[in-house]
Amino acid sequence: MRKLNITTLLLICLISIASNAQTDKKNDAFKEDSPLGELFKIQKAKIVDGFFGEIKNGVLVPETLLIKKDSTSIGRFEVTNAQFKAFKPSFTYEAGIDNYPAEVNMQDAKAYVKWLSDKTGETYRLPNAKEAESLHKQAHKIGAKELTLNYWAGYDITKEQVPMLNEKLKELHTILYKKVGKKKPTKVGDAEVYDLGGNVAEYYENGIYGYSAYDFYDVNDDSMINSKHVGIRVIKQ
Repeated sequence: MRKLNITTLLLICLISIASNAQTDKKNDAFKEDSPLGELFKIQKAKIVDGFFGEIKNGVLVPETLLIKKDSTSIGRFEVTNAQFKAFKPSFTYEAGIDNYPAEVNMQDAKAYVKWLSDKTGETYRLPNAKEAESLHKQAHKIGAKELTLNYWAGYDITKEQVPMLNEKLKELHTILYKKVGKKKPTKVGDAEVYDLGGNVAEYYENGIYGYSAYDFYDVNDDSMINSKHVGIRVIKQ
């Protein structure tokens, strides 16, 4: 094997250093809070055969993220149609909306987290009252930018205009939900979660927090509302 002379070795070292410097150089053209940045964030989500989530003991389950080190975890997204159907095969939805949030009743929501616990051997549950209060405060804080009735109206609606908008919605032959993760994430501790302030409202152990795509978001009222379009965001112990 031919030996490399000192000049060649030095040249190789210089090329390597230059290459590493180019890699480490900050890309000033890229902004983390840009739409491109959001694509990189959503790319971190776990996906199995096109479905958000991960496989545990043979079933599709929601991905969860630690709120802080050695603490509880929270669902990155609201439970999707595909994830809920793994629990309830009779659950039906239109083709092509597997990764949209599942709208369910409270009984099924509680049954779902129990089923998850039984299937995985881990403890899943709905948020408790204290957690829900905190999550709702965050949902209200970001509600103006989330998927609510206000978003669909396209202008700053008032509470008095909501009944008229609801009448118009009766003429619509599609749902107002979108695929989970379409809006920017929000921080819950260390976890970045999606759709906390919209898409579907979410159950907690004794009620409902957050807002759905059908709900009016009132910037001046942060009280919990009784949404009719509700899904699940899991908590894992």
